Amino acid sequence: VSFVYRLRGPLKTDVFHRSINALFSRHHVLFSRFVERDGIPCCVIHKTDVHIEFADFSDIPLKEGESKIYGLINTDSRKVFDLKNGPLYRLHLYKVSSEEFYFYGAIHHIIFDGWSWKIFINDLNQIYRDLDADREISLKELAFQQYDFAYWEKQRGLLKDDSKLIEYWKRQRKSKTLITLIK
Repeated sequence: VSFVYRLRGPLKTDVFHRSINALFSRHHVLFSRFVERDGIPCCVIHKTDVHIEFADFSDIPLKEGESKIYGLINTDSRKVFDLKNGPLYRLHLYKVSSEEFYFYGAIHHIIFDGWSWKIFINDLNQIYRDLDADREISLKELAFQQYDFAYWEKQRGLLKDDSKLIEYWKRQRKSKTLITLIK
């Protein structure tokens, strides 16, 4: 799953990097990698500093810088992830002028999906605003992490028969889609 956001206005790259780290720390699943133990796939979550690749194209004409960025994004979008060693994300921040940046990311779909976008962007926006204003992060602590839900599904026996689980999520998806369309 990949995305590109054009950011306009003054961006404090140090605050942005701290915001990304806070966001990932808030959503532990983003630190996931998958290993095999005795023939069984297992999820390992190991928190580390989040790496954001940075490139500055502000010293060349805008169109040329954007062309280079599109080329980099195109190349990166073809790369595969190493599920065993991780990370399962790649983040890039490209500067094209003092007040214009491109934020590109690719996150493996095993830990991130289309429903995650709004949460990711809203949380990042709020965290950045809080840190930029030198405030405590105002988002409430999450009561549960994504892996808590997987554990509960397993405990309830939902994972014994995959067909029931697949049907459950299909129904959930349809109901969410309808709710979105009605709003």
